[in-house]
This record gives sequence, structure tokens and C-alpha cells, in this order.
Amino acid sequence: GPPCWALAAGQHAFLGALPASEHGKIRCNFPYDRPGAGILEVALWRASLNNIRQYATSRSGAFARTHRPAVLAMLSKADRTLLLAGSCGIELLNNLHLPDGALRSVFVFAYGPVARRRPACPHEIVGSRRDRISRLAFPSPDAWVDADHLGYLASERVLSRCTELLERLRSE
Repeated sequence: GPPCWALAAGQHAFLGALPASEHGKIRCNFPYDRPGAGILEVALWRASLNNIRQYATSRSGAFARTHRPAVLAMLSKADRTLLLAGSCGIELLNNLHLPDGALRSVFVFAYGPVARRRPACPHEIVGSRRDRISRLAFPSPDAWVDADHLGYLASERVLSRCTELLERLRSE
């Protein structure tokens, strides 16, 4: 199947619109260690199946053993890391069972999350009343926007919230 780490066009555009230096942006999806993955367009049915499979397999011990080193290496490269987590991103992060020390420098900006619990680090959860998938997991997000489950990154409100968060983190 297609590589699951490549960015979709909407992810690429959203990341490009954030006011941060280009060298600080990791332009690939989890597990963040596949540079040069580029942009990938995947059929919705295939992306959905890949997402369900990744969510399910993330609950195994093998998942954490396999992916924890790459994520820890990525986090060690910066004093602070803003993780953008869509859909099952929080679940993947939680299931890595990262040491508390690694999470001290992490802030998660989650949009339309599907997870069993909030992350064990500072975070902001953005949801939408139109997103029935995420509302099942997070019926009371920190902020509401108008988007369906696949439309968060096209929302100007999501971009402005993430930009405000980035500016707030820089001033701390």
C-alpha cells in the first residue's frame, strides 16, 4: 500500500501556512522518520482502512517498541515541539508510552481527535459538532469549529487557533 507517512495536500498547505521556520517543520506524518515522503493523495476508503488499522495496531506492545525510538529522537531535536494530531494521532501518541521527561517539551494541537483519553502533556482539542466521529471520543473539546472529520485543516478558524497557540508557546 501507499506509505502512511506522506502528507496529504491539505496537511502540506496547513503546515506551510503556519508562521514557523521551515527547518522546524517536519513534513511527514507519524512516525516522523521518513523525510522526503512528499505529498500523497489516497482514496478515502483506503485512508480510512489505514487509519483503523493503525489505531488498532497501536494498542500492541510491539507498536511502542517499534516506533518509540524514532519519536524520542525527533523530540530530542528541539527544546519544544508542537505536535499536530488529527484523527487517531492522540491515540498513537498515548500508546507509545513515552517517558514523562519526553512529554515535558510537547504540546499537542489535536483536531477531530479519536482516542480513548487526552494526552498526558499540555494540549488543545478542537472539535466540531458536525464531526460525529470525534464527538464520540471528545464530546467537550477545548474549542469548537465548523468542520467535518476530514475538513479541519481547511478551516480558517483551525489555522488561526493553531497560529495563536504557536505565538503563545513562543512567548512562554
